[in-house]
Amino acid sequence: MACEARHPEYGEPCILNGNHQSHLCRVDTLAVPVQWPNDAYVPPTKKKRWEPKPPRKFSFGELKDAQAEANHHASQETARLEQTLFRPSEELRADHAFENGTEMSHLSADDVRPISGPVRIRVLRAIAGFGERGASDEMIEQFLVMKHQSVSARRRELALSGFVEVVGKAVNSSGSQAQLWAITELGREALKEAQDG
Repeated sequence: MACEARHPEYGEPCILNGNHQSHLCRVDTLAVPVQWPNDAYVPPTKKKRWEPKPPRKFSFGELKDAQAEANHHASQETARLEQTLFRPSEELRADHAFENGTEMSHLSADDVRPISGPVRIRVLRAIAGFGERGASDEMIEQFLVMKHQSVSARRRELALSGFVEVVGKAVNSSGSQAQLWAITELGREALKEAQDG
C-alpha cells in the first residue's frame, strides 16, 4: 500500500510503502533523504512467547493410587522373573542338604533327584571341567560369560544337592578370599544321567 503522506515543509511525497514508523522523502536541494514521524504508524503485535505449562499438582489420593499400581506391577514382574530365571528346576531335600562352608553332607543317590535345568547343568559341567583343583564363582562366571547372581544361585543349588563341594580357597580379582568348588562323585553320576537323558 503506497503512502500518501507529504513532508510538511518541502511538500515531497513519502517514498515508503506499507506500515512504517517514519516517513522518508527525497528533496532535490538536499544531499540526503529527509525523515519525519509517521503519526499513523501501528506497532506490530508482539508474538506471545511460548512458556511451558506448570507441572500438574497431584492430590495425595492420586499419588497413593499411582504408587499402589506401580508396586503391583513391580511385584508381578518380580514374580515372573523368579519363575522364569531363578526358580529351582528341582526340589531340594532340606532335611539332608546343607552347606557349612567346608564340607557337604553325604547324600545317597536316592536322596537327591536327578539334576535338571540347562543353566544348572552348564554350571556343573564347567566346575567338572576345572577338575580336582576346583573353581571359584568368579572363575565360573568368566568361563561361562554369565552374571554373578545366576552362577552363584545355581552353584549353591548344586552344593545343597551334594553335587559340588569346597576343596580350597583362592584370591579373586577384588583381593578377597573365595571358595573353590569341585564336582563330587554324586555330581558326576547326576551329570552322566543328565547327558544320557
